[in-house]
Amino acid sequence: MFIEPSLSVTWDGMDDVVGKVRVLIEATTGEVDLDPPEIESLEYMPVFRATGYANGTSNESEDESGPGTNGEFHIDWFDGDEQISVYDDDDGAPDYEAGAYNCGATMESYLDGTLMGDPIDAQNGYYGAAGTTDAFEAETDTGTTTTTVYLRYTISLHAPDASFITEDRYDLDAEDVRPHSPIVMVGGDQDQYPDLSGDEYGTTVTADEAEDYDDLEAGDFVAATAVPYDTLQESTDHPAIMSAHTHFDVTVDNEAAEAGVSGESSAGASVDEEVGTIDSNESTDGNATGDN
Repeated sequence: MFIEPSLSVTWDGMDDVVGKVRVLIEATTGEVDLDPPEIESLEYMPVFRATGYANGTSNESEDESGPGTNGEFHIDWFDGDEQISVYDDDDGAPDYEAGAYNCGATMESYLDGTLMGDPIDAQNGYYGAAGTTDAFEAETDTGTTTTTVYLRYTISLHAPDASFITEDRYDLDAEDVRPHSPIVMVGGDQDQYPDLSGDEYGTTVTADEAEDYDDLEAGDFVAATAVPYDTLQESTDHPAIMSAHTHFDVTVDNEAAEAGVSGESSAGASVDEEVGTIDSNESTDGNATGDN
C-alpha cells in the first residue's frame, strides 16, 4: 500500500529567511469517521521525511522561488515507480532496534526526529512502512472489513545553511545562514511563539562507537539539531510549522472458505480358487466416487 503525494507550500512575511522546507509524513490506522480530536490522539509512525532546498530550482519534481522571507515551494517528488510505502505485506516496518545508527543517533532520537545520522536501510529513505497489512484483514470468514488509514503531514520552514553561500549568495546576509538549518523564528519572538531551539533537546550516547564523532564516548550528551516530532505537533501555532491530517479507506472482502474432493477408488479383491469360499461365478469389484 503506497501513496504518491504532491504538496504546495507558501510563506509570507517571515522575520527570517526561509531556505529549506522539511516534509514529515506519518501514518496510522483507525476506525472509520473518527472525530478530529480522536484523529489527533492516534499513535502515528513516521513513514517519510525529506527536506527540499529553496535554491531556485524549477523542474518536473519541484518548482520553488528560492530563499526569502516570502516564497513558495511546489513538491511533486513522486512519479512513476517513486512512491511512499505506507503498509507492506512482506516487510512491514523496518527493524529499528537493529538499525545501524551513527553520529550519536539512537533508535529513540531517530524515531522522534531529533538526531538522525545516516538513513538506515528502509523503503522510504529515512523511514519505512508503518507496519504490515494485518490490520486490514477481515476477522470473519465471510464479510467486509473497512479500515481507515490516517496520514499526518507536518511541514516546517528552516533557515538556509552554508551550502547556500555561492557566488551570487542569493542576496543573503551573514545572519541569514545558520548551521544545521534551525526552524525560522526559532527563538519564540519574545514568547509570542513557542521557543523551538533545537539544542535544548538531545540524547545520551549509549554505544562506545559513534561514527563521525572522534571524541564522542558512551555517556556523552549530544545536542539535537532538530525539534522532536511531538513538540512540532504541539507547536502548530508557530508560523513556521504547519500540520494537516488526511485519510483514505481500505475495504477488504473476505470470500467464504470452501473445499471439495473428487475421484475414483476403483476397489477390488481376489482370492485363490482352492480356498473355495467364493463361488467361481461371483466377482468382487466396485466403484466409489466422492464429491464434496
